[in-house]
Formats: sequence, structure tokens, C-alpha cells
Amino acid sequence: MTSPHISPVLGELVEALASEIASRVAAKLAEGPRRDAPTEGRLLTEEAFADRIGIERKTLQSWRARGKGPRFERFGRAIRYPESEIRDFPRRGRS
Repeated sequence: MTSPHISPVLGELVEALASEIASRVAAKLAEGPRRDAPTEGRLLTEEAFADRIGIERKTLQSWRARGKGPRFERFGRAIRYPESEIRDFPRRGRS
């Protein structure tokens, strides 16, 4: 039996998660470029991109499966993210 409180609780959880992700992305952007960061125009692996914006790889995979998230390029089975998406993606949002 499902509780009538599941939907509001789930909604609050999704909002809290989205807020946390936005906060982490904003904090990473505020730090500015890292000294060991690749140069502009480079392509990053899924793992490197997720690390740079402070999210899990599975989040990127989920967004890709739903047609959301940052722009990416596919090379055979390899997925690469343009480094510029670290800056541009938060401005555009997930869609």
C-alpha cells in the first residue's frame, strides 16, 4: 500500500537534489580554472567532466539517456564532453 505522502516527499527530494547540484556547479565555477585544467577546446572523459562539475558519472549517464544534460560527442562507444560545457551548461540548464 502506498502512502499519500510519497509524491510530496519525492518532489521535495528532487528539488533538494537539484538545488544541491546547482550549488556544487556554482561553487566549481566560482573557483575558476584549475592550474592542471585542460586548455579550452579540449574534450573530457565522462569521469573527468563529472569530477569537474561535482556530480556522479551515473547522473551524466541518466541525463544522456533522457536527452538532457550537457552537450557531448560520441566517438564509437566513447563519450566526450567539450570542456566549454563546464561553463556553458549551467547557463543553459539541463534541457
